[in-house]
Amino acid sequence: MRSSVRSTLSAAAFMLLGTSACVQANPAFAELHAELSDESDTGTEDSDTDTGGGELVCALEFPDPLRVVVTEPCGETTESDTVYERHFLVEAVEGELLRGFDCEAGCAEEGCATDVALTTRFVGMDLGGAIAAGQCVTLRAKQPTPGSGCRYHNGAVWLSGELTPRVIARGSGEVEIPLTTDIDLSALAPSYDEVDDCDCAVYTESCCEGSAPPVRYEFTAPQDGELVELGGESYRFQAVHAYNLGGCAAEDELGWGLVSGI
Repeated sequence: MRSSVRSTLSAAAFMLLGTSACVQANPAFAELHAELSDESDTGTEDSDTDTGGGELVCALEFPDPLRVVVTEPCGETTESDTVYERHFLVEAVEGELLRGFDCEAGCAEEGCATDVALTTRFVGMDLGGAIAAGQCVTLRAKQPTPGSGCRYHNGAVWLSGELTPRVIARGSGEVEIPLTTDIDLSALAPSYDEVDDCDCAVYTESCCEGSAPPVRYEFTAPQDGELVELGGESYRFQAVHAYNLGGCAAEDELGWGLVSGI
């Protein structure tokens, strides 16, 4: 088993390719990173599977990746259509879901469209305690490239009039977290250790020659639920995903969140 501590990480997009290409991910994970309409269905078998050609496939289980998913059409607004920014009058907060009415800054009654509530999903997080119904909030979220749909890798939420975010969602190192205030997130630098992997000598279909095997990690510092101090604010650390899918040149993928007010 391997152990690693890494602070600069980039998310690796992946799909199941034919065995002739040396970039394949584990076939058992083919549906894991489908667009988020499919991401909620990521079940893999607990037992080893046979691919039909006689090769065993390692079947690790990974959680859904942390993403900030907003109501379509999302209508990205800034920075070449990679950043989403909206003001909401919060209607309800339920676990990973934030529902609110689209408003102008400040959420004055005449500036809110209160006919239909829009839903934002922070996949794998729990927003409870950070935001409450009736509050006016600003949401900023960022994706790596334009046209990625209404799924954003990183995001943050502020209460109206506050400078420090109440929620920070870091689903990928591929893009920066779209903060509007100076918070040194590099001071956080979560560490993680390997807890399970695939033996490439046995599960040849799960590995690409010369690559690391699929690996599942666990955050060690901070741990899930641990309090951390950033920018003068106390946050509860939420561990969402930590793994490597094992394709050639695949990067470790880490997703974590910070929620204040708890």
